[in-house]
Order: sequence, then C-alpha cells, then structure tokens
Amino acid sequence: MNGHRLQLAGTSLLLHPSGAAFWEEESTLFVADLHLGKSTSFRRGGIPIPSGSTTRTIDRLLDCIEALNASRLIVLGDLVHARCSWDNELQEGLARLSDRLEEGNFLLVEGNHDLGSRSRWEAFSIQRYDAPHHVDPWTLIHDESTERPKSSSDDAVYLAGHLHPAIKLSRSGETIRLRCFSLYNNCLTLAAFGSFTGAKTITPQSGQTIYAIVDEEVLALA
Repeated sequence: MNGHRLQLAGTSLLLHPSGAAFWEEESTLFVADLHLGKSTSFRRGGIPIPSGSTTRTIDRLLDCIEALNASRLIVLGDLVHARCSWDNELQEGLARLSDRLEEGNFLLVEGNHDLGSRSRWEAFSIQRYDAPHHVDPWTLIHDESTERPKSSSDDAVYLAGHLHPAIKLSRSGETIRLRCFSLYNNCLTLAAFGSFTGAKTITPQSGQTIYAIVDEEVLALA
C-alpha cells in the first residue's frame, strides 16, 4: 500500500499520496481542504476558470475510499469553497459521496470556507461539528492557529487542515515544490486534498517533520 505509516497517539495513520490520512484501525479516512465548487465561484465572479475540478476531486476521493476500503469519512474543514459555489456539479458530487457512505459516516469539522453552506449539509447526510471535535485519541480542528488552546500544558494530539502546506526542495540548481503533510508540536496538518486549491510553501521549524508527496509515494524528510 503506497504511503507512509506514522505512529501517533498510540495508533497508526497511513499518510496517503492523495493527501488523505487513513486510520485503518477505525476504517476512517481524514481529508482536508477540498474547496469543492471553487471554479464555479470564480466564474460567477467573472474569472474564466474551466469547470471540472469539483468532479475530479470527488472522483479522487471515491477512488481513495475504495482503494483503502474506508467506511467513514471525516473532512477537516473547507469541504466547499463558498456560498456561491453551489451548482449541479457540486450537488451531484456530494450526492455520490453520500451514497457511498452509510448514514452517520460522513462527518465535517467546519472550516472558515464552509460557514456559508451550513444549511446545505443535512440534504447530503453530512454530520456537522464545530472545532475542536474529539474522536479519541484525536482532537479534530481546521485551523491550528485559531482553534488550538495556547496553553503550554496542552498535550492533545491534533489533526488539522487549512494551511495547504508545501515544501520547496533544491538540488544542483533545480527547485521543486511538493505538497506535504506537516507534524509539529503534536499537530498533524494534512495536505490540501482538492484539485484546485493552491499551496503555501512552509519553512520547517526545529522539531518539525515534513512528509513530502512525491508522485505515488510519501517520503519523510529529515
């Protein structure tokens, strides 16, 4: 199985090259930052972005669910890009996801981009939660910078999104930028899952571990 197995919080997570994290013990797939409908919101704002990114993201997610035999999906925020993102492509994609998962197994910890869509979740059997949401042994959030307590005694283990992390690597005069997972100070930040999201280049801190996505592999960087 492609990916990198990470021991964290007394259990194992598979960091998958799609940008998802799979908790095999509970058959649970974590993803973050799909930003479904982003191209639609751009077009409605007068920016001529091609359609199709929402369908590609949903297809990738369904492929990932099938390949890993996941029975529960937990989205760590920014499932939908904006209130104006809703169109037939988005609704059909969420219906396909909902049909694949049994009742109660499609969970969303809302991110900042999701707030305008709150009235829509029930139609797709999406269970909505505010951050932080606890699923033992994890504390699930979207944005670590605003949703994690500032106390130095905080010993919870967090799963987060929001950052869209990427790492820049240079060698022999060539530079590449790779999507990545980041583990720092008991918080695993997932790569953005969406097909049309962009990424933020991060500079690793002391004690931070980067897991770079390279084609169909995930590599831990020293």
